[in-house]
This record gives sequence, C-alpha cells and structure tokens, in this order.
Amino acid sequence: MPGISRIDQESTRTHGYFVRVGYHRTKEGAWRPKHRAFFGDAGHGGKEKAFKAAVKWLKEAQKK
Repeated sequence: MPGISRIDQESTRTHGYFVRVGYHRTKEGAWRPKHRAFFGDAGHGGKEKAFKAAVKWLKEAQKK
C-alpha cells in the first residue's frame, strides 16, 4: 500500500510498519514527510494487527 513500508531489521530487532504521508519541501530543498508514525509488531500484537493499525492511521492522516 502506498505510504506504508515494512521494516524488518534483525540487528536492532525492529519489526513493523513505517507510515509517511503529506510531503513538503524544507528550507534546504529536501522533501520530508509532514506526518509519520511507526507501528511495531510487538506493540500491536503481531504483524497483521500492526499493518491494520498503520492503514487506519494513514487514512486518518490523509484527511488532515
């Protein structure tokens, strides 16, 4: 799904979904997401629940 990226980094034990939406240009000319959030598998009760939470958050953030 556009705006949602899966992160599985064994070295830091990071597993979850990173959501970015609403890009804007900084003073330096770089593009940065206006809103971003991370939904970890452990904190949401597994991969599927983390993804569902990420999708829900993305839909709400797109309304802003």
